[in-house]
Amino acid sequence: MKILFIVLLSIAPIAFWFWFYLRKRYIPSRWLLFSFISGMGLFVLLSGLENKIIPEIFPSFSSYFLKFRQTPAFNAPLSLFLFSFFLIAPLEEIPKFLILKKIISTGKQINQIADGLQLGLCLGLGFALGENILHLSLVGNYAGTNTVFFVFALRFFVSTVAQICYSGAMGYYLALGRFRKIQRKFLWGRALLVPIIIHGLFNLFIFSENPAYSVITISLLSFLLYKWQKERETFEIKIPG
Repeated sequence: MKILFIVLLSIAPIAFWFWFYLRKRYIPSRWLLFSFISGMGLFVLLSGLENKIIPEIFPSFSSYFLKFRQTPAFNAPLSLFLFSFFLIAPLEEIPKFLILKKIISTGKQINQIADGLQLGLCLGLGFALGENILHLSLVGNYAGTNTVFFVFALRFFVSTVAQICYSGAMGYYLALGRFRKIQRKFLWGRALLVPIIIHGLFNLFIFSENPAYSVITISLLSFLLYKWQKERETFEIKIPG
């Protein structure tokens, strides 16, 4: 019963944000499903990799980041910066970039910017589902119901939205690069760099005990993603023969 409860709590944010961003879909559902499953698969692979790497390189962060229990010491700002921007962010965003780039650059039915954005959103939601299950399970093992619901609220309105922002922005720029051949290298570079910077800032603010900045950053970005999608809903670009 407890496992079922955790799974249902983990799915709830995914279902809500899927409904919010993807009520109107332009790309076949099988593409969105593939992107979502890819995000889940990436989480499984990367969480195992992080469990091996983090204790070796940044042991002071492993208790909090991997077990979600003890807040790490913040007396080493350089380590915190390196951990946020040069380990976690690129480790998670580069594989997402490679998968999304493959899907968006080769998919014959991708014919508008909104397609790339929605594929990115689904990838982020798949990744977030894995995170939700892991974090809520870890908290549920040692904390009471009130703490579980508190973490659920954070996952619902902050962390899940953060994953949407990383991958949504990535899909947006990858789609732009597909259609704007002259600027392709620049836009695809931005597709990787922007999510890494956003992800790094999010972790930096969270771990340095300034979560309000993370919430503000993610709120603004989620609004921009929604605005981008609405602006491009009818902006279809056909690819020549």
